[in-house]
Amino acid sequence: MEDESRVLFRGAKLFGGGDDLPQGTTVVVVADRIAEVGPDSAFSVRPSDRVIDLDGGFLLPGMASCHFHSSWEGLSPISAPVTGLHAPPAYMALTAAKNARVALENGITSVMGASVGYEIDASLKQAIEDGLCPGPRLLAGSHELCSTGDLPTGAMINWHMALGNHGVIRTGDGPEAFRRLAREEIKRGADIVKLSATRGHAAGASDDGMTLTEEEVAAATQAAHQRGKRVRAHAATRCGILACVRAGVDVIDHADQLDDECIDAILENDAAIVPSVMYVVRTLQFFDQGLMQPFLPDPIPPIFEQTVASMRADLENMAEALPRADRAGVRILSGDDYGTAYLAHGEYAKEYTYYVEEMGFDPRRVLTWATSSAAEAMGQGDELGRVEAGMLADLVVVDGDPLADIRCLEDAGSIRAVMKGGVFYKDTLPS
Repeated sequence: MEDESRVLFRGAKLFGGGDDLPQGTTVVVVADRIAEVGPDSAFSVRPSDRVIDLDGGFLLPGMASCHFHSSWEGLSPISAPVTGLHAPPAYMALTAAKNARVALENGITSVMGASVGYEIDASLKQAIEDGLCPGPRLLAGSHELCSTGDLPTGAMINWHMALGNHGVIRTGDGPEAFRRLAREEIKRGADIVKLSATRGHAAGASDDGMTLTEEEVAAATQAAHQRGKRVRAHAATRCGILACVRAGVDVIDHADQLDDECIDAILENDAAIVPSVMYVVRTLQFFDQGLMQPFLPDPIPPIFEQTVASMRADLENMAEALPRADRAGVRILSGDDYGTAYLAHGEYAKEYTYYVEEMGFDPRRVLTWATSSAAEAMGQGDELGRVEAGMLADLVVVDGDPLADIRCLEDAGSIRAVMKGGVFYKDTLPS
């Protein structure tokens, strides 16, 4: 309508979620959607408009973190807090609300839950939707579903503790048990069910096996898909990657032993991967620099030294395999284990910098992983991840050009504005 209030972003340099649009582009937002996108000269200003002249400033779609532990804060690499038993559930829920706000302030307008206890993600999602607290769009994660004796239950929750509450962990054995667990997690509000399918990637040293059977993975995946929900799996080993994608798992976390056969299987089964290499990089940096002592017993346990050696080999493999996967068309997503003792919530863009500066990826590819690829993997590719007419107005204004210097996204202060669904949740722009 002629008198409808609009927001006009004018003179933008714009990354559209895969393509660059010409400098001097105007993006028109009406209510919760992008109404029009075109050259500045195509739009006249109305009295009710808010006009934001970016003067060549950078505009991009809201970004996504597709491996998000909402309740994590300062976790040690091998301590009980990883299990979610370190604080009362109410305290962890407040931590999750704080982390949701931090993500939004850093331009992260969507997140995909990785694993969480006490149905915190489901409650957080509802609280955000009801306006009780600010936060990104959230695909609520589940507990982490493990087999009896898997590393989280065998090393972090020893049997002699006789604990009835395993925090973030739920265990089962056999296909029917995992089918039931998946259904229960969905009943409790999970949008994406998390399976612990292998060791590796900090969960012990990588090997050539699985901690679940293929039948258990398939049963949980089938149960989730029957209810229209997604499944993700911690799958670091080659055989685990292959088994999970062939069972229909939607998102492979880590994929450390990725090879050409895995790449072909991922493409054939239309899965996505979240490499999440930044936690590995930080672990190795702290270990090599002698900074790990505050977080580990003295002497350092052999299991952790073995894990570090495995992480080092797997990172070397990923440096070679990930570019091949990207060239082949594998859907790669951003996200990592933020909330640990040495990789905090708010450092989300550090991984973008690593992929660009250390692995040699073009910034456009990395931003595509964080925008349109993420939206597709979350089942929202027709609504989010691109700057196009008709899409939901999730937009980020950046002071700097991430296509020229990806590091500008690391500074929360350079994120000048964050809009989600046409509403500003951060706004330091001229009135």
